[in-house]
Amino acid sequence: MASLFATIVFVLLFIFLSFSSHGEAAPTYSSHYCDNITSFMPNSTYRANIRTLLSSLSSHTNSSTNGFYNTTAGRDPDLVYGTFLCRGDVSADLCRKCVEIASNDIARRCVTEKLGVIWYDECTLRYSDQNIFSIIREVPGIDISSSKSIQGDKDGFNQLLSSVMNSLMNRVAYDDQSGKRFATGEANFTRLQTLYSLVQCTPDLTDALCFRCLQSAIASIPMCCDGKQGGRVLLPSCNIRYDTSPFYRLNGTAAVVLPSPSPPNSTTQGKRKTSSPIIIAIVAPVVTSLVLLALGLLVLRKKARNKYNAVKVDSARSTRGNYVMDKK
Repeated sequence: MASLFATIVFVLLFIFLSFSSHGEAAPTYSSHYCDNITSFMPNSTYRANIRTLLSSLSSHTNSSTNGFYNTTAGRDPDLVYGTFLCRGDVSADLCRKCVEIASNDIARRCVTEKLGVIWYDECTLRYSDQNIFSIIREVPGIDISSSKSIQGDKDGFNQLLSSVMNSLMNRVAYDDQSGKRFATGEANFTRLQTLYSLVQCTPDLTDALCFRCLQSAIASIPMCCDGKQGGRVLLPSCNIRYDTSPFYRLNGTAAVVLPSPSPPNSTTQGKRKTSSPIIIAIVAPVVTSLVLLALGLLVLRKKARNKYNAVKVDSARSTRGNYVMDKK
């Protein structure tokens, strides 16, 4: 019995060590797009060039230093352009695995289309019959939102999200030191809840084009994800994501810990709405009392002055009368 228990413990420990040492979670499919406006014949030269291109992309994941690679296959009029972009925090092994799976997946999903894009959580892969290198592509766009809604201050959450996204956008577009055009950020929404955010551009874009792409993606958040705990906007040249649960590697990612902006203070705003009547109600009687008091003092002072003058006149008359009488 003891030996059986020891064997079970050993097997469980072996499985745990195997997963922790070698096993990474498989890439997670997000969405794809196949442009049906332009197509090719199944046995055409263009189809053969796509296969060559996808094979080349898969074989160059190890030579990519920033998780990005682009290449072409064939010649005009059957020239194919292709790129892959791995998320900035994933390992080289996971990047390779994601690109391999995405290559096979897009070939299966986009059978006769000349343009295709496929998004996984860990990588993006695309091909086209048009040049896509160093050129911003904001369409097609895919929006994905969480099914869970924000509990509590929705306006405060939206304000925090906007602040974080704009900060990361500027960082990636104009202050990127890694060459990956990738950044993550963390900010406290409540004492127990953290907002995790991510933005990324393809590294071949200029600063201005990266900024423009991310700006376009961020502008889509209110339309797709308003009031939701998580959301994503996937564009061919950039992508953004946020969630109240961590979704990137917290250990190994240079996340920017951002200060949480103060949400709108409803208490202060309420005071502003009610303060004017309260102030008027308090000040008006005081002012009225002061005015009445001042008028009362003036009246009393005037009465006192008249009384004083009357006494003075009577005193003068009395003196004159006595003087005359004495004269006689």
